Amino acid sequence: SHLQKQKVSVEQCLRIVYMPQAVFRVRPVARCTASMPGHSESVLAVQFSPNGRYLASGSGDTTLRFWDLSTQLPKHECKGHRNWVLCVSWSPDAVVVASGDMDGTIWLWDPVSGKPHGTCKGHSKWITSLVSNSSRRLTE
Repeated sequence: SHLQKQKVSVEQCLRIVYMPQAVFRVRPVARCTASMPGHSESVLAVQFSPNGRYLASGSGDTTLRFWDLSTQLPKHECKGHRNWVLCVSWSPDAVVVASGDMDGTIWLWDPVSGKPHGTCKGHSKWITSLVSNSSRRLTE
């Protein structure tokens, strides 16, 4: 074992010296650093775009919004859902965003224009999660 090679006993006490490495005190962030007003109800789902420059948010106000994070301003407000938007998922190439709602409907959106590509219907209950995989297929 390593201890035997180094001729160290497990019964021997080791002295450990602690030396502070920083001269300043790090305090946790206890306040909001930024906010992006826009939704009129609670935000229920958010997801960053694959490149990290945009954010998609779904809300109880039945809208999906796209945000430009460099300006912290809304890029598009997408209307079409008739109930709370519970989940959001970007495709890996950021060409499509899917959003699911309490009516069991999945909407597919173009994040560049904010226009819908279409809907997927068939669920009788809420859509609570969506995941995009690398083969560009959305799975529930």
